Amino acid sequence: MRLKEKDFLYEAIIALEKNSDLRINFESSHDIFAKNDGNIIFENSVHLPVEIKKGVRKHHIKQLQEKYRENSHWILISDYLSKPLQEYLKENKIFYLDAVGNTYIRLPSLLLHIKGEPRKETPKSTSKLTQAEVRALFFLISNPDLLTYSYRKLEPILGVGVATLSKLFSFLKVKGFINPDVRPFSFENLEELKDFWIASYGETLKPRLLRGRFRFSKNGGSRSWETWELGKEVLWSGEAALARISDYYLPGEWEIYTSLPTIELIKRYRIIPDSEGAIGVYQKFWNEAANLSLNIPSLAPDLLIEADIKLGGKARASQIFRDRYAQHA
Repeated sequence: MRLKEKDFLYEAIIALEKNSDLRINFESSHDIFAKNDGNIIFENSVHLPVEIKKGVRKHHIKQLQEKYRENSHWILISDYLSKPLQEYLKENKIFYLDAVGNTYIRLPSLLLHIKGEPRKETPKSTSKLTQAEVRALFFLISNPDLLTYSYRKLEPILGVGVATLSKLFSFLKVKGFINPDVRPFSFENLEELKDFWIASYGETLKPRLLRGRFRFSKNGGSRSWETWELGKEVLWSGEAALARISDYYLPGEWEIYTSLPTIELIKRYRIIPDSEGAIGVYQKFWNEAANLSLNIPSLAPDLLIEADIKLGGKARASQIFRDRYAQHA
């Protein structure tokens, strides 16, 4: 458990003790192979396995549900859970607690439901990025050498203005992802930054890139995709990309990034428009000037594949990506 997680864990316990008049203890798990981060223990001897996670998003919940599918009860502890996310957790019968005291636990011997506690005020700027900033940050994470370029040199490569770049770099410095005192610039807390970008991409940019959903024709079937000739114009991402580098993963959804006209895709691959189809076609949003490394022909950049897998919410796919995809990087 990282120190930042300990901070909001104990803040959450203190807030709950204050709101409930209960005495609560936390026992950390010392087994590196343990599934949960520890156990929370109430004075009436109720024990709950604990998952500690900062900055929770909906796609995290789907992964956690699969992780704890064999546990009838467990509790998620986070720094802050928005009202919509609290409702989502409650609807899915997931117990929760955040650092300001929002709580939901429903057991025969313990019932707690505290809601409406506001987020603590912070002087930091908003964490929400614009579409242009999400695109620019994608390029920078994928090719960190770009951090050494001037704003004027980055402008034509990233396709965003100097003002946007200045705002983005200021944001990264404030959030601790770039140390402003060390030159040349380089990223810090890279895994946390990737998680932040993935959540921002899923919320801000990806829905706007979707050009349509499709299904395979009856003649081709869902295995026909393996024989498609793609090239640089059509790239697989998400589960389909994972299946290309894993011998034991069969995709349930297929995601494509392309700049080809939709009618050309329909003719070339005989896919059929279907709002409920398993094939998602997205507009390619990067250019060759950004010099993104494509480790395997016909696959999207690594960060995008990772994002689409995590946003898909399938824990098994995420685990296989961590275990197998790095071997091909």
